[in-house]
Amino acid sequence: SMVALGVAAEGCSSQLRRRLSAIMTMTTNLFSSNVPFVRESAAFALGLFCRHLQPEILGMSDRTLPLLLAQLDENTDENIRVSASRSLELLCETLDRHAVDPFADELLAKLMGVLTSGSVGPSTQFNICGVISSIIETLSPPFINRGE
Repeated sequence: SMVALGVAAEGCSSQLRRRLSAIMTMTTNLFSSNVPFVRESAAFALGLFCRHLQPEILGMSDRTLPLLLAQLDENTDENIRVSASRSLELLCETLDRHAVDPFADELLAKLMGVLTSGSVGPSTQFNICGVISSIIETLSPPFINRGE
């Protein structure tokens, strides 16, 4: 049902925007499921929400960024990591510098750790590179000074 709700976000965005708070509460709760497919579906739907329920969803980035980032842990199913990393990419490419900056160090450290762990598949690696690219683009030029 989460996949269908995510897909509906494209065609029914105005209706879903009005109920976004309740939808996000439900989606957030699904990330605590022990069933991998449920968490994968929640991550997939969240990516579609990030794409189609703007600008309202962008105001929830303080909730969504840490939630998606947690799905990249080493003991997480690869399908969940693929969906979560794709959703992170969709979210980060639309956020402004002020929304990304508080999470940038944690995001970049976690993403680089996952990327260099050798425990993720090529789809997750590809998506993580997209997330890193989006973060760098969003933070430029302040990103250039971050390593100093």
